Amino acid sequence: MIARMSKYDLVLYAGQSSDFIEKLRGLGLVDITTTGWEPSDEDRQLLLSIDNHHKAVDALTRFLEDERFVRDEQPIADGGEAFDRYTAATQQAAALRSEIARLQKTADELRPWGDFSVDTLRKLADRGVVLRYFFTSRAAYEKDIEAWSERYTIALVHEGETFDYFVVVTRPGEEVVLDAQEVKAPTMDCRQTEAQIAEAAVKASRCSIVLLKSPSRNHDSAMTRSNSLRRSGTARCTSLPPFSTT
Repeated sequence: MIARMSKYDLVLYAGQSSDFIEKLRGLGLVDITTTGWEPSDEDRQLLLSIDNHHKAVDALTRFLEDERFVRDEQPIADGGEAFDRYTAATQQAAALRSEIARLQKTADELRPWGDFSVDTLRKLADRGVVLRYFFTSRAAYEKDIEAWSERYTIALVHEGETFDYFVVVTRPGEEVVLDAQEVKAPTMDCRQTEAQIAEAAVKASRCSIVLLKSPSRNHDSAMTRSNSLRRSGTARCTSLPPFSTT
């Protein structure tokens, strides 16, 4: 009498597949076919969600000992809400960090021009006085400034370690030909930019993590949610008989 055979399809963790297959062979499974696994879009989203939940659990665990931790806030209902609040806070913090980096770059570009009034520059432009902004190497400036000054009204604004920054006073539409790099007229001074950086830094520190009241409960809930997702994506088995013979 020929016994009915059974077949199993298993999804394995790659790092443990060899040991697992050897154990199956030890149980008498004689026809084992291994193939690579190409995850579907749904599988990719599930794996990404699992990874994000693990990161949230790790971050919340570290936060329990952080001095910013506040115990008298409204407790979070469950791990799902904890994860959603963590995700929103980290996304906002990331956006603020990008904004701070952009503002810092702008501040570096504005710093050589010092403190000035944008309103005064507009009033000068209304009266037909246009300021053009340039920079060049110290050596080039020292070499050419005498010749330039014969053609234009030039004011040195800042002497840097490598570059000199200066403005040329012109009329609207006047052509300026200099062996120097022209930059756009600044729309704010460095002080305003640094104030915006400080404001964004305060916002980033406030939203860098969610404030929790009951750490153990919310941490455990988030861990439970993470483990539940991990179990659902670990292996999708099709019920097939224990082994097949060849």
